[in-house]
Amino acid sequence: MNETAEDKLLFALLQDAYAQSRYSLDFDPEEQQVTLLFSKVAEFNRVGENIYRQYLAELGSA
Repeated sequence: MNETAEDKLLFALLQDAYAQSRYSLDFDPEEQQVTLLFSKVAEFNRVGENIYRQYLAELGSA
Protein backbone atom coordinates (compact mmCIF):
# COMPACT_ATOMS: atom_id res chain seq x y z
CA MET A 1 0.00 0.00 0.00
CA ASN A 2 1.37 3.38 -0.96
CA GLU A 3 1.04 6.05 1.68
CA THR A 4 0.12 9.50 0.50
CA ALA A 5 0.93 12.77 2.22
CA GLU A 6 -2.74 12.88 3.24
CA ASP A 7 -2.48 9.42 4.82
CA LYS A 8 0.54 10.51 6.83
CA LEU A 9 -1.29 13.65 7.96
CA LEU A 10 -4.31 11.62 9.06
CA PHE A 11 -2.13 9.14 10.95
CA ALA A 12 -0.44 12.03 12.74
CA LEU A 13 -3.92 13.36 13.60
CA LEU A 14 -4.82 9.98 15.12
CA GLN A 15 -1.65 9.99 17.20
CA ASP A 16 -2.30 13.54 18.39
CA ALA A 17 -5.92 12.76 19.11
CA TYR A 18 -4.97 9.87 21.35
CA ALA A 19 -2.32 11.70 23.33
CA GLN A 20 -3.89 15.14 23.52
CA SER A 21 -7.44 14.01 24.23
CA ARG A 22 -6.17 12.01 27.19
CA TYR A 23 -3.76 14.52 28.66
CA SER A 24 -4.81 17.95 27.42
CA LEU A 25 -7.93 20.04 26.94
CA ASP A 26 -6.39 21.90 24.00
CA PHE A 27 -6.98 19.32 21.27
CA ASP A 28 -9.06 20.95 18.53
CA PRO A 29 -8.72 19.25 15.13
CA GLU A 30 -10.02 20.82 11.95
CA GLU A 31 -13.48 19.62 10.95
CA GLN A 32 -12.33 18.73 7.43
CA GLN A 33 -9.60 16.45 8.82
CA VAL A 34 -12.03 14.75 11.19
CA THR A 35 -14.54 14.20 8.40
CA LEU A 36 -11.89 12.70 6.13
CA LEU A 37 -10.54 10.53 8.93
CA PHE A 38 -14.04 9.32 9.73
CA SER A 39 -14.59 8.24 6.12
CA LYS A 40 -11.24 6.40 6.05
CA VAL A 41 -12.05 4.60 9.31
CA ALA A 42 -15.52 3.70 8.03
CA GLU A 43 -13.99 2.23 4.87
CA PHE A 44 -11.45 0.31 6.95
CA ASN A 45 -14.31 -1.08 9.02
CA ARG A 46 -16.24 -2.14 5.90
CA VAL A 47 -13.20 -3.94 4.53
CA GLY A 48 -12.62 -5.69 7.86
CA GLU A 49 -16.25 -6.79 8.06
CA ASN A 50 -16.13 -8.16 4.51
CA ILE A 51 -12.97 -10.13 5.25
CA TYR A 52 -14.51 -11.51 8.44
CA ARG A 53 -17.75 -12.51 6.68
CA GLN A 54 -15.76 -14.23 3.95
CA TYR A 55 -13.77 -16.08 6.60
CA LEU A 56 -16.95 -17.23 8.32
CA ALA A 57 -18.43 -18.34 4.99
CA GLU A 58 -15.31 -20.38 4.26
CA LEU A 59 -15.49 -21.99 7.69
CA GLY A 60 -19.11 -22.92 7.11
CA SER A 61 -18.38 -24.54 3.78
CA ALA A 62 -15.35 -26.51 4.97
